[in-house]
Formats: sequence, C-alpha cells, structure tokens
Amino acid sequence: MTEADVANWLPERVDWPEPPDWIKTRLPEVINDAMLIAAINRTFAAYEALSIDPADRVLVHGDLGLHI
Repeated sequence: MTEADVANWLPERVDWPEPPDWIKTRLPEVINDAMLIAAINRTFAAYEALSIDPADRVLVHGDLGLHI
C-alpha cells in the first residue's frame, strides 16, 4: 500500500492530540512552571522540525487496547 492508495480517505495527520499552538496557548492555565513550559515548547519545536519521508510513513491502528 502506498500514500496514493489512501490519499482520498485517510488524513495525513490525526485529530488528536490537539495542534501544538492550541496546547501552547493553554499551558499556562494548567502549569505554573516556566521551566517545564519551556521544555514542552522545545519538544514541540523539535517535533515540528521533523521531516518524515513519505516512504517511511506507516498506517498505525493507534487505539489498540489489551483489555480483559
């Protein structure tokens, strides 16, 4: 299966988690630690800077649960 096989029905990015900008604006409402917020923002920046080659993308079933 290739990217072209799913282009018309599968989104490139899932709806969750919320976009980084949405999270960043709300962080001060739930965290009162400037160093932690800075670390979170650095993590978002590193994530957003990643470039994934389309050949390296995979389809993942991300809500698998091993419930008894």
